[in-house]
Amino acid sequence: MRRTLILAGFFLAVTGAGAQQAGGRDSPPQGPPRIDIANELGVSSARAIQVEAILENGRERMRAAREQTRVELAQVLTPEQLAKLDAAMPRPPGGGPGAVQPRR
Repeated sequence: MRRTLILAGFFLAVTGAGAQQAGGRDSPPQGPPRIDIANELGVSSARAIQVEAILENGRERMRAAREQTRVELAQVLTPEQLAKLDAAMPRPPGGGPGAVQPRR
């Protein structure tokens, strides 16, 4: 679990997920702003592509883990309890790409 939190923190730092997104308040979510990995890290464009692929894979694994967690919680909580949990849990900044939204 600690490793997951550390990796999530690294992901947020690298992608700038906590940064202000472009567009107005009514614009649809754009996902986290991207950094220029090649320039920021001083790597070749080929290496930057590898890093971006690894980060994208990590995002997909996190999305899948969130969805699986939601399924497991729905098996032990009532819909009312699940709604209370949704309201109590902090949301990722900007919702984040692939963030599981509460059911309405």
